[in-house]
Amino acid sequence: MPKCDDFCRMRNSRSTLNSTRRFFGCKVSNKNGGCDYFTWIDSSPVTVDHQFFGMVSCLMNNFKDGENLCDRLKKKLKDVEEERDTLSEKLNDCEKKLTALKQKFKEVKTREEMCKA
Repeated sequence: MPKCDDFCRMRNSRSTLNSTRRFFGCKVSNKNGGCDYFTWIDSSPVTVDHQFFGMVSCLMNNFKDGENLCDRLKKKLKDVEEERDTLSEKLNDCEKKLTALKQKFKEVKTREEMCKA
């Protein structure tokens, strides 16, 4: 099975020696982070079935991993949204307090000016 967890495409050989053979191969080369996975698809039905079920098993594992990742990301998103809401409430409270302090400052300044006059 591929080690890079990437989907391997079924391809046709282009070589003269194996022109009618098919194979599964990693679409990314080892130099570019792939795993260079390669296996011939033999004409024997037993081997083809085994290879097919191996690929299905690999795809199912990738699907389950994707579902788990999706669930974890949904949980993180919910946590971030809850934190955003909490911070938004705190910000609103701070803005109200600031507005009240500005009003008090104006009142004090006005009284001070009246006392000077």
